[in-house]
Amino acid sequence: MFFTASQWTGEPVNAEPGKCSEIAWHELGDPPGDIVGYIPTGLHTYDQGTSLSLDNWEASQAESR
Repeated sequence: MFFTASQWTGEPVNAEPGKCSEIAWHELGDPPGDIVGYIPTGLHTYDQGTSLSLDNWEASQAESR
C-alpha cells in the first residue's frame, strides 16, 4: 500500500530493522537504488497522477466495494 501525507512532523523511525536497513527521505524522482522493485513503480505512478493497482482493479471498482 502507498499513502501520501499532506503534513509531517518528527522523524521517521525504522520499526522493523530486521526487514529494512534504513528509513530516509528521498526526492520523489530519485529513490535509492537498492529498494524493492514495486516501490519505483508506485512512486512513478503517483508522480504521473495515475492510479496503481496490482490486481488490475479500476479505481471505480475499488471504491464501490
